[in-house]
Amino acid sequence: MVDRIEQRNRDLVALEETALAVLEKDEIKCLMKSNWNYRFQYLTRIFPFLKILNYRNEKKRRSTSVSAKAIRCALAPLRECLASVDAIALLNLQLSDERAGGARLTTDACVFVKPIYNDIYPATKERTAVRYLHLAEHSGLFSMGIFIFPPGAKIPLHNHPGMCVLSRVLYGEIHRQSLDLVEDATYEDDNESDSIYLDTPGSKRAIKQPIDLLRAPACTTLYPDVGNVHEFVAGPTGAAVLDVLLPPYDDERDCTFYEIHGCVRTENSSSANLGSMCWIVPICHPKDFHCIAGQYHHL
Repeated sequence: MVDRIEQRNRDLVALEETALAVLEKDEIKCLMKSNWNYRFQYLTRIFPFLKILNYRNEKKRRSTSVSAKAIRCALAPLRECLASVDAIALLNLQLSDERAGGARLTTDACVFVKPIYNDIYPATKERTAVRYLHLAEHSGLFSMGIFIFPPGAKIPLHNHPGMCVLSRVLYGEIHRQSLDLVEDATYEDDNESDSIYLDTPGSKRAIKQPIDLLRAPACTTLYPDVGNVHEFVAGPTGAAVLDVLLPPYDDERDCTFYEIHGCVRTENSSSANLGSMCWIVPICHPKDFHCIAGQYHHL
């Protein structure tokens, strides 16, 4: 038990130190300076006539923004650190059996562990609620936390404005629906069928990617445009996902939920993958979604 606690502490310290080191890179500093843009977007929701100014500011911001490839390279050390986290030590997991409801820990060997959802306190009557274990936060810089899913639970389609998020599946599996944001398309009135979405504040053009399956110990990263909007649905044994957000949500950088509309199948000429061009339209917080903070042993 002592060895597990020491390993957990080493992993968490390494994650924090690596995140802070990554934040010193020029590519990530450029990303962090974009927070002013979200304050302006907030004003456009209140004063629609500012929309055209926001369009010009957005084009200027994108012309000087860092590419996803450059950000990916800058984040590589943090991704490697996240991949090296010992899930058993971090969550004090107990080995189990698939027939006993155990969740998969690895893809290359039949190792299963007992899910911890029912061990989080205080307990909740919302049996489909996702639980959240907060790990650390440096205000305005990054935050870390673990989402614990019961079987089949869902985090509905939502965005991460101007953020990068690195995720590691600690156990179980997640079905992911992700969408790439399309630059400048929010304000283009290509045809009459788009006008209804253009008139809805906050609607955006996006490319809907095929649903994929993330099995422990998979790591994945989303970027300000690529994969920025996603939905997670846990598999039949539930799942645990460790997230690192750079920067974290705040008053101006808020989470928005969406619905998908007007999908048209399209093919990227540089890729064999098919995607669907669509509109994502903001909605209120889904009534059937609950994310409840809790505690678990040492976390």
